[in-house]
Amino acid sequence: MTQIEQKDDGIDFLPAGDEKILVVDDDQTIIYLEKMMLEKLGYQVTSRTDSLDAFALFKNDPDGFDLVITDQAMPDMTGEEFIKKILTLRPEMPIILNSGYTANFTRDKAVSIGVSEYIVKPLDFRQLAHAVRQALDSAAAGS
Repeated sequence: MTQIEQKDDGIDFLPAGDEKILVVDDDQTIIYLEKMMLEKLGYQVTSRTDSLDAFALFKNDPDGFDLVITDQAMPDMTGEEFIKKILTLRPEMPIILNSGYTANFTRDKAVSIGVSEYIVKPLDFRQLAHAVRQALDSAAAGS
């Protein structure tokens, strides 16, 4: 694990890395922000705004990613459906669910379907950095 130093914002260090991450969200602005944040931390990011396209990409190369970050509320295939399909192909895949609809999809439900970390929107750089590192490190430790 590497560290990234932040300047004058009260955060001394944020966990970083160089792993490959697939980010899926139907909101182009969210995709842009997540990609920018994650790349600033050193990660290699592939993003998709279409869950069907994202699943096809993953299915074509299930070992091509170290982590998946997905939204819950998406057209065509919900985050829950997407997560279940990903875990069918690669049961140990760490997944972060990033959702703005907490009343409809709770942390407990996310954990019950195999989500490693659950983040509530709006995005927070520090929270995202720690959730990503936690999910990756837990997967590497086999827990």
